[in-house]
Amino acid sequence: MCKIRSLPRHTIVLCVLFTIGISLTTWKAVSYRSELNKLQIAITHTDESIQNSDHIGGRPIYIFMSKEVEWKDLAPNLEIIYGKSVEKKVGGTFPVPHNFNGTDITDITSDNERIYFPSYGKFYLHTTVGFFKILLLNPESSEDDKILSIASFVSGNSVHSHADARKICPTYSEAIYKPDRLLKTFFASDQPLKLHCGYIARFLAFLLSQQGYRVQLIQLLTEDREKGHIVMQVFLPEMNKFAMIDPDYGAIVRDNSQNILSIQEIANLVRKEPNSIMIEDIGNKNWLKAIYNNPEPMPDFAWTPDKSGKVRAVGKEHYLQVLKDYSAVYWIYDKGVDEWKRPDKFHWDGSALIE
Repeated sequence: MCKIRSLPRHTIVLCVLFTIGISLTTWKAVSYRSELNKLQIAITHTDESIQNSDHIGGRPIYIFMSKEVEWKDLAPNLEIIYGKSVEKKVGGTFPVPHNFNGTDITDITSDNERIYFPSYGKFYLHTTVGFFKILLLNPESSEDDKILSIASFVSGNSVHSHADARKICPTYSEAIYKPDRLLKTFFASDQPLKLHCGYIARFLAFLLSQQGYRVQLIQLLTEDREKGHIVMQVFLPEMNKFAMIDPDYGAIVRDNSQNILSIQEIANLVRKEPNSIMIEDIGNKNWLKAIYNNPEPMPDFAWTPDKSGKVRAVGKEHYLQVLKDYSAVYWIYDKGVDEWKRPDKFHWDGSALIE
């Protein structure tokens, strides 16, 4: 039998201390990993706008019902990223498709907390912390007037181009639309949206639905289905009816009594009583020069006033013909909770189209 010798006392003490040291080191490592994991979880759940690594935020919508706007409403992450000492000041304006002169900033003032505007309306500000397109709605205006102000704002800040197509529809092979990806370009840059009819109609519909209004997308088609155009409709609460809005051309349609017409009413009147139709230009813009209206996406294309031609987007005779040609058949898509529903299809006279 082997005889086990007892270890000296100092050796036992050293072993115990060594074991305790290992345990403490292991505990610290586990504790560190636990804290790191908590931090990673916190970052994951941090507001999406901060993760986007800029001071603007992820989904800016600069539509307000006040003549005072706080800087933090325009740039919610500004002080988080740059600190409280960052200078906030309005320095100038910039041109937009409906107004090459931009905004008269003479009577606009600001301090470190707010910007103070002299009136309600559209404002285009070049500031020390970014470019901002701002729409101020008069809270005393009717809901119908607020809707039309938003429609005019969107239409007047867009041009007929395919340059931004991949922003709203990032996957070319699949029709997956993400209009919220356009919010920064629209509200927080000096560039208009550069989109064709279907995309800009979707963006306007998205923006109006975000404001709580009921919207529809309208696919217009020729009788042979070979050509088409896309517009949208919004339900006007005061008038208690749908109204067609074409943000690509920048137009709405009224009758002799100044009532704004739906696509159903337009399709009938343009054939039966075209003289009773009034075309209202809400976009005040011109078509781009042909060289800049490339059919393919051009992500680096920057609009400047010299790239817009002299041809007005809305010409009454031309637009009446567009409405007549492209409303032989129309499909109406209602907006569901998460996606557009299957369309209801109609002939120009309102009768159901069975296919």
